[in-house]
Amino acid sequence: PDNVRTVGVLPTEKVISLLRGATALFFPSRYEGFGLPLLEAMAAACPVLALDTPINREIGGGAAWLLPEDPAEWAKACKALMTSPSIRVEMREKGFENLTRFSWEQTAAVYHEAFTDVGC
Repeated sequence: PDNVRTVGVLPTEKVISLLRGATALFFPSRYEGFGLPLLEAMAAACPVLALDTPINREIGGGAAWLLPEDPAEWAKACKALMTSPSIRVEMREKGFENLTRFSWEQTAAVYHEAFTDVGC
């Protein structure tokens, strides 16, 4: 389709710009170490459709629309997202809420607790 782009490697600024203008990030990756693209999309107010994997459940935190490995399900989700502005608004809001779990303050608190637990 004319409205789908595969862009390869891009500078961070360009990625952010594209995410801000996108209807959604499609993230069908089975193998992901952390899932940073999900958080980048959420920070850019871009709804996320992702494969239902343990890391995507963890990072998505209820803000990503998690889907099985079934193209028909992805097509249905895409159609729903494209035709419903309210779904997109809700997903953007949930994405911003989810980002608070990954703030520098939250990350520092987790590390502080871990170091305290081991006596450092």
